[in-house]
Amino acid sequence: GPERKEAAKSLIGLMFAGVAAVLLVYMLLAVQFEDLILPFIVILTVVAALTGVSLVLFLTATPWSIVSGMGGVLLAGLVVNNGIILIDHFEKHRKDGNLEEVLREGVALRLEPIMNTVATTILGLLPAALSIPGPSPQQAMAIAVIGGLVGATLLSILVIPNAYAWLRK
Repeated sequence: GPERKEAAKSLIGLMFAGVAAVLLVYMLLAVQFEDLILPFIVILTVVAALTGVSLVLFLTATPWSIVSGMGGVLLAGLVVNNGIILIDHFEKHRKDGNLEEVLREGVALRLEPIMNTVATTILGLLPAALSIPGPSPQQAMAIAVIGGLVGATLLSILVIPNAYAWLRK
């Protein structure tokens, strides 16, 4: 019926917004890093975020919806921050010495601020994700954002330094 058509139209619009967000983030990163390849490493965090979203929605038996999809689009701008911070450090210090040392130092220096930021965001979303005080329409978005943040943070810490090392060797 008409509701199904409207939902399909909304889903297409949401997918378009997601692709546009990722392209915009890529272009901004290409300008910031003055490089066309480095932004792809950061964009990997968006892929990890969407994987985290899918996994947490599955584990919590929360269906994909327009609201959870909006959480996924929101993550496109949110999760790239950790990758930007790491790559910016790597770029500033890569000529200082051993690349492996620079990578290890960069992750060590940035780990606590990254974890604190993610933890405070997750704690802030927890009441909505748990539907405290009662069911809310934002629950699916909060669950999606939490799952995406966890997936993207793990990737940022584990994969970005290795991808950067591979690219720069």
